[in-house]
Amino acid sequence: MRTSRFIKNVMSGIALAMGMMLVFSASHAQESGPTKEQIRKFIEENKDLPDPIFLPVRMIAVIKKPNGEALFVSESGRYEFKGEIVDKWNEIELNTYEDAKYSKTHMPLEKLDLDHKALDPIIYGDGGDQRVLAFISPNGKASQAFLEEIEDLTDRFTFELVLIPNDETSRETMIALSCAADKEEALEALLNREGYLDLDIDPECNLVELQNRMIAFGLMGFQAIPTVISPSSFVSEGFRGDGWTQFLKENMK
Repeated sequence: MRTSRFIKNVMSGIALAMGMMLVFSASHAQESGPTKEQIRKFIEENKDLPDPIFLPVRMIAVIKKPNGEALFVSESGRYEFKGEIVDKWNEIELNTYEDAKYSKTHMPLEKLDLDHKALDPIIYGDGGDQRVLAFISPNGKASQAFLEEIEDLTDRFTFELVLIPNDETSRETMIALSCAADKEEALEALLNREGYLDLDIDPECNLVELQNRMIAFGLMGFQAIPTVISPSSFVSEGFRGDGWTQFLKENMK
């Protein structure tokens, strides 16, 4: 048997996939993600292979050439990608700049069969199946602007607010909101932007939900707060100068 270093190397390559098992439903994991048993089997069957190599690529840039073709290169320009590139979540092949743009701006939550309970969102509004998944940070200025604007949209949309920490939100605030015993009180504190540390804490809280949110946010490739996924799967990241109202109304189911 190889040492645990091999296992760590393999696991680092599939760690996000494993993490999403906490977030995606079991049915989705069986369809397109590795199960724990498959991971163990993979390690056992490939114990004599060289350690995997992870190329230093953080992001892939897509450039539209004058002739209309798309050029796929690493952010640094070091690597150029040729051949078939497939977005397995949106189920499309990326051949053009427009394909890449669609892939970047759409997150098909229904196809992913996302288990929202694992994200432990705070529910705001009663708009039926016009569901909006929003990753926000309680004390973030852009997140607060988002919350203020959607106050007039709660009869048309159901907002699932997923709390993500950032530099503007203290650890104590995140724990207080994540472990709040009463979700309604947590929502009230969130909307009023005060009273976070006065919330009653669920004694059985273990912060697994907070870890799940951070895993999901990272695996989906999001980088800005707030990140808002409309009912039609269109994604808006970061502050919007024109606000979110028109964006959401134009991207209903």
